[in-house]
Amino acid sequence: MSSVSLEAGKKGAITLSRNVMNAVFKMQKGKAFTDALAYVYLLCNANYTETEAPDGVRVPRGVMYVTKTELLCALGWYRSKLDRFLDGLKRAGLLEMERVRSGYLLRMLEYEQTCARTAQRGRQEDDRRAAGVPAAASGGTAAPAGETEDGGQRVPAFEEFWEQYHYVVGRQPVDRYVAERCWNELTAAERILAVTEIERYYFSLPDVSFARTAHNYLRCKSFVR
Repeated sequence: MSSVSLEAGKKGAITLSRNVMNAVFKMQKGKAFTDALAYVYLLCNANYTETEAPDGVRVPRGVMYVTKTELLCALGWYRSKLDRFLDGLKRAGLLEMERVRSGYLLRMLEYEQTCARTAQRGRQEDDRRAAGVPAAASGGTAAPAGETEDGGQRVPAFEEFWEQYHYVVGRQPVDRYVAERCWNELTAAERILAVTEIERYYFSLPDVSFARTAHNYLRCKSFVR
């Protein structure tokens, strides 16, 4: 495994949407991943926000909860290659592994560094708002609608739902306007559930190919247990 291909932050950085990366992974389906692409796959599938898996395992941000069988199927590898790859990442200081219940928690140690530019941009927007500087005047965009408190809980904006839903479900985003209209019809409490229950909904499906489009997920209130 090339250490150069896995070094972070040595030759600058670019930002790619998860939709682009998911398209790359889909094109690779049925073919063996390279080590570098496999590492990117792990990064892209690490949790964006802390969640709890259906079996009760807490999965923090930057951590992927997965079985080796799932990784073998996704990467098109055999067991000994996967074990060598994971051992190589651990030796390189890029990964920590923890055995839990039926799978593993893969902690991506470069996750926060990879997300640093997004976090920095968010902090800059927070600073501008605190200083009373309008987003338009600073060249940015207005704060997403819906980021208010509901009984002590932050109500997510539609953009957060839209990104998180397609990241978890892995579907191609379609009918954004229809989905946003469904979102606007939800109460604050329902918007919170719509985001927090995405993974529970996805992992409860008998076949992930049955996953609904975002607007049908909202319209049918699939986030209600």
